[in-house]
Amino acid sequence: MQEFPYFYLFLLKGRYVIKTENLNYFLKNRQILKDISLNSVNGDITAIIGPNGAGKSTFLKLLRKFITQTSGEILIAKKRVEQYNNKELAKLISYLPQTTKAVPCSVEDCILLGRKPHMRFFPKKEDYIKCEDIIKELHLNDFKKKNVLNLSGGEFQKVLIARSLVQEGDILFLDEPINHLDIKNQLEIMDITKKMTKQRVLTTFVVLHDLNLAFKYANKILLLKNGEKVFYGEKEQLKEDTLSTAYEVELNLIDFKGEKKVIY
Repeated sequence: MQEFPYFYLFLLKGRYVIKTENLNYFLKNRQILKDISLNSVNGDITAIIGPNGAGKSTFLKLLRKFITQTSGEILIAKKRVEQYNNKELAKLISYLPQTTKAVPCSVEDCILLGRKPHMRFFPKKEDYIKCEDIIKELHLNDFKKKNVLNLSGGEFQKVLIARSLVQEGDILFLDEPINHLDIKNQLEIMDITKKMTKQRVLTTFVVLHDLNLAFKYANKILLLKNGEKVFYGEKEQLKEDTLSTAYEVELNLIDFKGEKKVIY
């Protein structure tokens, strides 16, 4: 019987769940990512930051095998990403892309789509129960019967987060999940992300443009520029001169109420 990593990831707590070695990606003779090596363990929230065009979204797509690396290696739970089929990866990795077009359906049905990797044909009672549980967890009861087309931007984004979480992957990829949201909704989405990462011991990668939110919610930072890894490690180790060089603007790091803040 084939052994799938999502059955034993809890045994890897504190060990490398995602590891890349000398990862390179070319598109039409143009190098998009250059020699990226890193490792991430259960419970990590890694914020991927960097200027526009740095390769942040491309990096997530490579990890999820939506595109294929030109060279280098990607290991997911000690297994090369090429060895997984799409259904296995869909069970293992919950992925929220940068943009998701709303289609006319209820909030409940939209969230239920997150159970698709676990279905053979039709939803089972267990799928409906898990959807109801995540709706309660994220406080979506008040509009679970609403058409998603009638939701605000913040409400719709919370529904998409719920759909990703009900998928029950051990790895969570969020590509710019808080773009175009107001401050309250940004904080709520990031609070949910941090809470569920710790509660489920997930390995989470989130692409962010807001540096202060990256420092507030992540424990690790991956800083990219022009496809190159400028920095990867614990956020406390990232220096302001490294940030300033990457963004080509003077940035300062200060301590405020026990947290690092970026000012410019």
